[in-house]
Amino acid sequence: MQIPTVGAVYDRPQLPRLHSSKSWAVIDRPYSCSHDDCPAGPPVGAVYDRAQFVVTEPYLVSNRNIVRGHRPRLQGEGNHIHSANTPKMYISIIMMLIAVRHGETEWNVEHREIGQLDSPLTDRGVRQAEALGRRLSSLTIQHFYTSDLGRAVHTSEIISKHLPSLNVQLDAGLRERRMGEFEGMSWDEIRERYPAKEAEYQRNGFFEFVPGGESAQERVDRSVRTFTSIAEKHPNETVLAVTHAGILTGFLLYVLGIPFSNGQRFIKQNASFNAFEYANSLWRLHTWNDTSHLSGLK
Repeated sequence: MQIPTVGAVYDRPQLPRLHSSKSWAVIDRPYSCSHDDCPAGPPVGAVYDRAQFVVTEPYLVSNRNIVRGHRPRLQGEGNHIHSANTPKMYISIIMMLIAVRHGETEWNVEHREIGQLDSPLTDRGVRQAEALGRRLSSLTIQHFYTSDLGRAVHTSEIISKHLPSLNVQLDAGLRERRMGEFEGMSWDEIRERYPAKEAEYQRNGFFEFVPGGESAQERVDRSVRTFTSIAEKHPNETVLAVTHAGILTGFLLYVLGIPFSNGQRFIKQNASFNAFEYANSLWRLHTWNDTSHLSGLK
């Protein structure tokens, strides 16, 4: 049996197999084998990027071909319990992005399109940001970014009271989609002044183009460019970013590889907690629209 050495890189078709196991697992500590004829397992802790495994340390397997390891996880996340007879694959996390939406604004309540204009947080929005800050204070976060729009900055100022060791860095790439002539308008006003565009939205579930604004594709491209730039600056760290619903949704669609028309199927609430993993130049969704920290909030 071929045993890979530390640092070896394998494409999936070339990957050596261990007994009848269908795939390798990412392991961060050694395991022993319980019978006499165990192979000297491949060295430990591969990094999986959907096409390759990079072997980084040695491991052994049990006599049932189960590799029982664990992946890095957010502080407070529960232990992962798996079936004793099911081989599992674990992903080595290179960078964790926690991307949160700003608190509720006055124009959110009025159902107005904000875009890159601004609207102050409501009293409820302030309480949402405080609750989000309390939740984030239990995590180990190394860097803190925010959109430079006022509602995101105000949310970040409230959160930063719970993360006093972090400097908040402004990043214009995290701004909401520029909505051009729609900015400041209510949905009733958009329907009255731009009936063809409103009909397009009802038919397709999104605005592909907005008069004087960014296209749907430009929004996605900017979100990917911004988040990836941040990720590549901070390998092996956890980064917090305060941003907006449009940017979060566009990025989610990119990560999942689904069309823009499906964006409306995903709830995106104010002060929601979202997390993505970045490993080997690939993004993966970890958590979407978690608002458990807002439970009971009035």
